[in-house]
Amino acid sequence: MAAALGDILLVLLSREPRSVLDLRQGYADLFGDRPVPDVIRIVAALTRLERGGFIRTVAWDPGSRSGARRVVALTPAGQRRQQTWLLDPPPDVDRSEVYARAMLAVAYADRDTFDGAIGACRKVVDRQRSAIEDRTGAAGPVQGARASFEVAALTSLGGWLHHLRDTLP
Repeated sequence: MAAALGDILLVLLSREPRSVLDLRQGYADLFGDRPVPDVIRIVAALTRLERGGFIRTVAWDPGSRSGARRVVALTPAGQRRQQTWLLDPPPDVDRSEVYARAMLAVAYADRDTFDGAIGACRKVVDRQRSAIEDRTGAAGPVQGARASFEVAALTSLGGWLHHLRDTLP
């Protein structure tokens, strides 16, 4: 998955403080079919986020020798960053990151943030699809096949995003 682990962790922390193991489980529950980052990667990402002022340690499990039982919470800066990350995907965001943002919005966002995140992802996907369609006229067979696949994948992703927005309460 192309989405930065740190940004995903910030969204997973949006409701309550969590330990490293809780974050890992939350990731697995949300993205069950995808490889789950190991504890070392999660601890490293949390350390970077803490240095950046986006999270703070709120508790430790005294029986643990590793950072796995460190409980962390969002700071106001972390809250703003995770909100911005959900609502403002870059124009070149890849499909797997759109999927990650949408799933995180489904699971963790309030209705306004959910609507904003899904709407922003749909706009990016629609623009990407249009850009590919606009430049495929003079393509050779390989480029044409690749473009056709990309358009089909983006069309499917856009349809899924539309379905999410229309079916969730």
